[in-house]
Amino acid sequence: MRLSLSLSCMVILILLVELSLPVFMRSEINSPGEATVTIREFEECTLAVVDGDNNWAHLDNGILIIDLNGEVIGRREVRTFGSESDPIFEISNNRVEDMECQLILLLNGVPRRTIIRIYVKTSYSNVKSFWITSFTKEGGIGSFTLRGMDTARFWIGIYTIWASSGEVEAHLRVDGSLGNVSLEADILNFNIKFKIG
Repeated sequence: MRLSLSLSCMVILILLVELSLPVFMRSEINSPGEATVTIREFEECTLAVVDGDNNWAHLDNGILIIDLNGEVIGRREVRTFGSESDPIFEISNNRVEDMECQLILLLNGVPRRTIIRIYVKTSYSNVKSFWITSFTKEGGIGSFTLRGMDTARFWIGIYTIWASSGEVEAHLRVDGSLGNVSLEADILNFNIKFKIG
């Protein structure tokens, strides 16, 4: 109960910070160019990095690395990387059947007073967001439906409230399953890295 209350208080505090006066630095960073590179394609899905000139994302041994170390995050800041119209990466469902996708946290290296917010938008849904804090347990953190022949766009927000300086890392996976077809797909493993200055 105490952990749930602490997490609720932190989320409310982050939302207040997001809406507060410009005491906190707030910025949105979009890539200046449109560069779509298909990295991984198989029968069920296609993964594309839409990264422009920022070089935030690259593939390393089959894992998508979202490396924001070139963008130092302040100790109290709200920063968004990408947007609905300029995502960091996309996953497309190549099947006509709907795919149920789950976002799974594999490793949580998020310090106290820091939140990673992963935004997901499909053509048929509102923007969903999934929060990772120091209290988030490893395992499933949320799910979304990717309809047949649809694409999910992903971008990231980072929130800090007097966070300690240092490097931050979180490892995640997107899994997909088709209800009427026996398919369990490990669609994507991805890591998020950044520095708090």
